[in-house]
Amino acid sequence: MISDRKNLCKIAERAFIVEYFPSGLKGTILGLYGMLQGIGMLLSSIIAGLLWENINSSAPFLFGGIIGILSALIISVILGKNNLMKLFGKAA
Repeated sequence: MISDRKNLCKIAERAFIVEYFPSGLKGTILGLYGMLQGIGMLLSSIIAGLLWENINSSAPFLFGGIIGILSALIISVILGKNNLMKLFGKAA
C-alpha cells in the first residue's frame, strides 16, 4: 500500500516537472531531478544519523518536519499565488 502511494507521488512529481520545461530539455531536467534526489537522500541519511547519535532519537524527525515546512514555504513563494491557484484548480 505504501509503495503504491510512493509511486503515484513519483509520477505526479515527474509530470509536474515536465509540464514546466521545453520539450528539448525534459530528459536533462528529469536526469538532474533524479540526481539531486539521490544526493538529497544520501545527505538526509547522514544528517539523520548524526542527529540520532549526537542529540536523541527524536531529533531527525523534528529536523525532517522543519525542513518539510520550509520547503513548502519556499515552493509557495517560488510559484506565487496565481500558479498555486492554477495548481489546485481555482481561478486566479
